[in-house]
Amino acid sequence: LPSGEGARRAGEVPALTPDEKHIFDNALILILRELHDELDAAVAAAYGWPVDLPEGEVLARLVALNKERAAEEGKGFVRWLRPEYQIPRFGSDAEKKQLEAFDDVEQKPASAAKAVKPNFPTDTLDQVAAVMAALAQHTDNVSATEVARGFKQGKKCEARVAATLASLTRTGFIAATQDATAFAIRRAG
Repeated sequence: LPSGEGARRAGEVPALTPDEKHIFDNALILILRELHDELDAAVAAAYGWPVDLPEGEVLARLVALNKERAAEEGKGFVRWLRPEYQIPRFGSDAEKKQLEAFDDVEQKPASAAKAVKPNFPTDTLDQVAAVMAALAQHTDNVSATEVARGFKQGKKCEARVAATLASLTRTGFIAATQDATAFAIRRAG
């Protein structure tokens, strides 16, 4: 991190000029910072590391993990992120045969896989993310009822979906029709 940025991330906000304060407020810096901290915590959890590791320790652990993965790959063991895509293009002949055998066993028609609706999250931040993801699936404006139907709770979560949509509209993240009954993600034009 550049000098001073660590102090700002730790909670110390330096004195701001009126222009800087305007930018700080309009850019929703505190929300961005909160989201960044949550992302840091999620990444740390994914690695099984404590959240409050110093930057030097994070870097040291990442370097060690990289060396470990390189040694595994040197022995022929690859941890594919998207095996169905990567193995046919980059995998060894043995991996390709193994993938083909697995595909033969697991082959099911796409229509047989029933789409399972996700649960509407209980955490407010997760609700915002879920509503944004639901909106991203639509190219046209959709109502709160239509968004709520995409979740297992359906009608039960409609009021919370509507409140989330209203908040996102007020903050400018999404657009609403003039009567505020339908919503869409703002798209660059």
